[in-house]
Amino acid sequence: MLKENICYFKHSLKNSDVRLNLSNTLGLLAITRNANEKPNELMKKNQELLDLITTYKTLRSIDKRNNDINKVIDKIINITIHCSNNIHLNYSPFYTYLNVLNYSYCDFKKDLKKLKDDEKRELLKCICDAYIDNRHNVYNSHGYSNSMLQIRADDSTSRTNSITANKQIESLIEPYKIKITKSYNDFVECNKACIWPDRGNEDIFDKWLDENHIDYRFNQGKRPDCLIKFNDKYLMIEHKIVNSGGGHQNEQINETIDFINRSIGKNIYLISCLAGDYFNKFNCDSMNISNKIEKQKDEIVKSLKNNMNSYYLNGEGLKQLFKDLFD
Repeated sequence: MLKENICYFKHSLKNSDVRLNLSNTLGLLAITRNANEKPNELMKKNQELLDLITTYKTLRSIDKRNNDINKVIDKIINITIHCSNNIHLNYSPFYTYLNVLNYSYCDFKKDLKKLKDDEKRELLKCICDAYIDNRHNVYNSHGYSNSMLQIRADDSTSRTNSITANKQIESLIEPYKIKITKSYNDFVECNKACIWPDRGNEDIFDKWLDENHIDYRFNQGKRPDCLIKFNDKYLMIEHKIVNSGGGHQNEQINETIDFINRSIGKNIYLISCLAGDYFNKFNCDSMNISNKIEKQKDEIVKSLKNNMNSYYLNGEGLKQLFKDLFD
């Protein structure tokens, strides 16, 4: 049975989340475990790409008007456009360099698909010239290594917080045999079911809102991370992982507070889960707490008092709430 919402906020203040996430210590293994193994698709594509860049460099030094240059550039364009996202070619040092040019790999691929052939070539030549002059020669001097791909993969892990957040929720509900559903009928007919409204189940969520005449207005239509059905109760969860301060982090915190600052139905519970170190800032005494943090904490407590179906907690608090509800 659920306790009052303030109880879970206090429980979260007393019980910090574990900083280390040891549920998946391997992460994404982007390269083979052993250098003697047959190279995977990422390693092969990356080597092909680097060979083409070396060829372009050689041809450029001979004659920039050489017709073979366009053939090389076209091959690089073809690799970029047609390489599946599952191969993670964006981990290649060449594409990582796009960040230095304030250009994302995603935008680069989009531009290559919509530009005319001559425009594509000119764009890629410009990027290749900058990469060769500022990185390729440096990497050749030190020696290229497939380890660079794995380092990039590990670094990208910290940028996938929304996916990691969903995995955390999934691991917490697993002991309670809550079914992760993929159709509207399956969701409404199960006593214990779950959907991911912000990651693939948008249509199910939107239909659920319409069928139940729910006026859901949040952050320009952003859907919650998770919706759990338990008998006649619905838990709408916004989950974020924040480990430090800063402008973007403040926006995330304010978003989680705004999420619980309303009521949208008798049996609908709005839950903001703020996992990570930032939650610990709310636990500072009055002498050490900053004005910004104190204001955020006051807004949270005020929202909890005004909306009894709203909850604000960390990962440990969410774990306790699930235990009280599902056990």
